[in-house]
Amino acid sequence: MTIRLTASELDWMRDTQQDTMQDLGYIQDYGPTVTDGEEIEAWTERSDAVPVGVRMKSSEEIRKPNMTTDRIDGTLRLPLGTQISNRDRVRIVQRYSQDITALVVSVVGSPREYSSMVKVDIEIVEPGDNR
Repeated sequence: MTIRLTASELDWMRDTQQDTMQDLGYIQDYGPTVTDGEEIEAWTERSDAVPVGVRMKSSEEIRKPNMTTDRIDGTLRLPLGTQISNRDRVRIVQRYSQDITALVVSVVGSPREYSSMVKVDIEIVEPGDNR
């Protein structure tokens, strides 16, 4: 038996998910520059803040098939439809609706889109308040 959600149930799930995103951040899009044939990493911050749900955890290393490792310090929940890629960063400026010393995190791996949110693994780039 397959359970199918109605459009109103999905809307309710999405609204509830976004209502629980009590943190605020600015997505920084990756866009390297090339100088003398060398690629220099660079990010451009979007002007509009987005609600996010930050979940920090003890760092763990994930071994990839090519024998390299990624460090994961937590996850971010973003509103459904948010465009973000695996080279982008997020500058988090509020936790639980309170201003904090900015915490900059980078996206690790590929974003995953669910029925009510987008979820990404993160690694701390610039420590700030991550309580």
